[in-house]
Amino acid sequence: MYIHVVAGQPAVLEDQQNFRDFKVVVEGAGPQAGAFREALAPVGRLEDDKYVWVRPDWLRGATPLGGDADWQAGLGKMKAFAEKNGWVDQDGAMRAHIEWTGAAG
Repeated sequence: MYIHVVAGQPAVLEDQQNFRDFKVVVEGAGPQAGAFREALAPVGRLEDDKYVWVRPDWLRGATPLGGDADWQAGLGKMKAFAEKNGWVDQDGAMRAHIEWTGAAG
């Protein structure tokens, strides 16, 4: 799954059943753009313009699947893998790398 961010718009969780790939895809904004930072504020915290620590409550709330037992199990497995690799912080946020793309279409 990935979090799709377009500067000036709310972040959207895409590919919600894919628990093997977790990232943030940013279109049309450089790391210093205020609109990009605003869009990410509800999602989690930015680290060095390379990673976002994504809040677990945002993930669950960003999809209608958040209450589904199978989806929760998939998220749990993804989080367990992330924990083994040191990609979960003390608050339960998971680290996602940022993929910067060209201008928004």
